[in-house]
Amino acid sequence: MGRHTVLNAALVLALGCGGGASVVDAGSDAASSDAGTTPSDTGPAPSDAGAIVDAGGASDAGTAGCGTAQPALTATTGSEGLVIARDGTIYYAVSGGVARIAPDGTLDAAWLRIAAGATIWGLALDASNTHLFIGDPTSGQLRVATGLTGTPAQTPLVAVAQPNGVTVGPDGAVYVSDFANDAVLRVDPASGASTMVTASAIAGADGVAFTDDGHLLVTSYSAGTVLSLTLDGAHHETARATVARSVPSADGVAIDAAGVIYVGGGSRVYRIGAGGTPDMTLQMGHPGTANLEWGAGALDCHDLYVATGTGLTRIALTVGQRALPWH
Repeated sequence: MGRHTVLNAALVLALGCGGGASVVDAGSDAASSDAGTTPSDTGPAPSDAGAIVDAGGASDAGTAGCGTAQPALTATTGSEGLVIARDGTIYYAVSGGVARIAPDGTLDAAWLRIAAGATIWGLALDASNTHLFIGDPTSGQLRVATGLTGTPAQTPLVAVAQPNGVTVGPDGAVYVSDFANDAVLRVDPASGASTMVTASAIAGADGVAFTDDGHLLVTSYSAGTVLSLTLDGAHHETARATVARSVPSADGVAIDAAGVIYVGGGSRVYRIGAGGTPDMTLQMGHPGTANLEWGAGALDCHDLYVATGTGLTRIALTVGQRALPWH
């Protein structure tokens, strides 16, 4: 679908995104159009013959000029939440808590324990990189962890039925999707006070990310779409448009420096092309492809890290991250 790209053999996987395909606003999207059923992972066949190297160790050594470190990922286990700090520290969700990979590549798989068997769906950092926000649907809480450079501690911040995607907005507030209630909430990180952002339901509200012009992207897991929400001065939705379609099990969402949208879903990562449909699909070989995050600090190598049901992997691109509050 759409135009294919030419591989750059100098990269692990080059998507030819220099400049990228622009996303065309598909117009108004009424809430009723987001009520679709859960799609299966039968998306378009991968249009790129390149290999995604995620085995860690010697085969994952990266390419010349790709930052100072690319940690081995073989020891990482199933994850969904993922965020990378300004210095390259990777925080990712594991069963019962959050694991941490230090900038030197040291893995602490039991860095923060929350509860045995707890599932973590979303992670985000504040701009100071001193507070880690944690979506814990098992207990129905958005949590906050502090002491990130030493012994971490965490406490509940606000009750959310099924906190899923988590991001920090340009206003410093935490935006969290509530998967159970098809909604997005805005949370004051100091008080925990929450307000409703969405004006109507988004079926299976999942990934959340802000564009540079202040629109809030929200994926609909159920409908396989990405919506762009216009917010007013009070941070309430005033309009929405569909900017991506045909993304089975749409989960995490990220935007590159050229403004191109990437979405994790099923066992693939989708790049959204002109017209709002995927113009490239990348078969990850891992079920449960979820959140996406750009490398930073020591990992600033144009790598897109991907959280999956069996651990972390990464894709090397020809474009890198854009500015984010926590990078």
